[in-house]
Amino acid sequence: MKIASYGKPRFIASINIATDQKKVIDVPAGNYAGFLLYAAGTNDTSDDYTFADNANNAILRLNNNDLVNLPMGFLADFTNLEHGATGNASATAGAFSQAAIIPCMAKGHLNSIHVRSNDVCLLTLDFGTIADIASGLCEVYALEADHPNVYMPRFYDIAVSIKAGKTKERIQSPNVIQLYGSTASTGLDNVQVEQDQRVIFNASDGAAIVLANIDNQVETALAYFNAVFADNSLQEGLGSKIEISLDGNTADTTTLYVFAFDSDLGRYRDSLAIVDAQLDRKALLSTQSGGEETVSVVKTVPSRSRMGFLRD
Repeated sequence: MKIASYGKPRFIASINIATDQKKVIDVPAGNYAGFLLYAAGTNDTSDDYTFADNANNAILRLNNNDLVNLPMGFLADFTNLEHGATGNASATAGAFSQAAIIPCMAKGHLNSIHVRSNDVCLLTLDFGTIADIASGLCEVYALEADHPNVYMPRFYDIAVSIKAGKTKERIQSPNVIQLYGSTASTGLDNVQVEQDQRVIFNASDGAAIVLANIDNQVETALAYFNAVFADNSLQEGLGSKIEISLDGNTADTTTLYVFAFDSDLGRYRDSLAIVDAQLDRKALLSTQSGGEETVSVVKTVPSRSRMGFLRD
């Protein structure tokens, strides 16, 4: 499955993470496919800072509604799993670098969030145990998109207590299009996912890891399963009911990561008008410079796709 581009980086903040454990960033108006965190610095004596071991949650909130609320450690793994190695590293008492994408679109999709000038859009970053850091900065980039706000993402996690035997968990959100789960739990034996009472995923924890890593073509195995529903379309996820069955051999805890969506037709239309204006401007500039053939290409880029469930 082709991975959609996250677009053009726009620098919005630099945070001294040796002193600022928690930071709230005002996101400016624009169309964004996601956000990039890049932290680098020097560890304190005997320490090695990582997003996985030290940081807490990153929360993207638009007008008091959480769009993404996930641990930075998972977001770093998600970035590695879905998009490629970030080069994250940390040496005891030496240098560290950590990176993660905060996504506004599911794998294989073209989507953005459209932030209006009168919106309150906040990105809250909790870097956790910063005592491990001698010095360091985190650069934050908004990733500007050339495609419209087709849906509003809802990406969050659920802690599930498993037991010896079968544990069932019903996902309460409608419109689920992707599901991830940690298979690092030693008490987990098998994972089954049902969509509308139809089994779409059934594998042992070991096989689930292999499938996720093969599907995403990662070079270093990560302990997650990844259930992508059918053709990964919005229509497939619309209104779907998802139930997870976890077979365990002992009492333990695991985590599910749910990517769902809501629609906002007004925001979609506003963002589409901006994207269309950008494309028209590109076409005009191309025509003025003598590149008539380019115009037809620009006019048919994927950003014009409505993805099927929104209508003019």
